Amino acid sequence: MSTDCYLIGSNWLSCKSCTLVQIWLAKTPHLFQADFLEAQLLESLSPESSTRLQPVLRTHHSDLVKELVRFAFRSSTEPISLAMVCQLLFTTKTTLTLSCREMFGYGPSALMRLIRLQQVHEVLCNHDLRHQLGCHTVQQAAEHFDFASRNHFASAYRDLFAETPRTTLLASR
Repeated sequence: MSTDCYLIGSNWLSCKSCTLVQIWLAKTPHLFQADFLEAQLLESLSPESSTRLQPVLRTHHSDLVKELVRFAFRSSTEPISLAMVCQLLFTTKTTLTLSCREMFGYGPSALMRLIRLQQVHEVLCNHDLRHQLGCHTVQQAAEHFDFASRNHFASAYRDLFAETPRTTLLASR
C-alpha cells in the first residue's frame, strides 16, 4: 500500500497513487453493509475523522467527493449519467473529475461503479438480502443495481473481487 491509502478498521481504501481502489469489508452473513461502506467512505473524507484514518483536509473538492459518495449510495439502483450528477451537485464535469482523481486516482464514474459492484457483491453473498430484494440470480442482482451489460458487469466484478459473480453466489448457498 502507498502512503496515500486510508486504513478503515481492518479495511483499506486506496486512493491517489494506487492503481485500483479495493474495498474489503468483513463478510457478515446477516447484514447488508452498504450503509456501513457509505459511512466509512464519508468518514474517510471528513477532516474530523478518527485516529485510525489519515484525515483529509476539508476543501471544496473533498466536499464535492463526499456529496458524490452520498449520491451514489442513494441512487445506486437508478440509471445515473455523469451529466445528471454534475447538475445535481451544481458542478462541472471537469471539477468533479479532478476532485475524484485528486482523492482516489480515478474519475467519478469509476467510483460510482465500484460502489455498485460492492453492493452487488453483498447481495450475492447474503441469502436473506437476495430474498428481500428478489434478486435470486446474478443477472437479477446486476440489473437491480443498474448494470445493463452482462459482459461489462462480469468483467468489472472479476477485476475487483478476483472471482466470477456466479462463484460468489454459489459459495453463499
